[in-house]
Amino acid sequence: MDEIITWLLNYAFEHGVGVVTTTDLNPDIPSTAFAAERKILINLKWRNSAEIPFSIAHEIGHILNGDDGKFMLTSVAHSKAEHDANLVAFQILREWAESHDVDVSEPYLFMSCFAIPCKLSDQVAEEYARYDFKGGVAE
Repeated sequence: MDEIITWLLNYAFEHGVGVVTTTDLNPDIPSTAFAAERKILINLKWRNSAEIPFSIAHEIGHILNGDDGKFMLTSVAHSKAEHDANLVAFQILREWAESHDVDVSEPYLFMSCFAIPCKLSDQVAEEYARYDFKGGVAE
């Protein structure tokens, strides 16, 4: 797990996203993106540690999308900003998987590998239908 977290934090830095990590927060406090500051706060004590890589990628997504405001992964899950941050997170995680030769050729494998919450299964399936996850947009 440390390898992917390190890779994601480096990805953030390389894309001009500031990162603060902490183990001082309650496990129920989600990671957060602060768009105006181009910073993300990552709670490394999150109650489901397997979700931390997806959370990091998701919060990076808010910054890269130029979202305005403060965002937490648990905030209005069906908003356009949350949906679009998920799409960026999927792309970032796919890039990591490809660079580390991890098989995410099926939606279930992808979701399982990155502990993506089940409530996002429809969005993952839509992304797999749109993108072949082997090198390009589906025809």
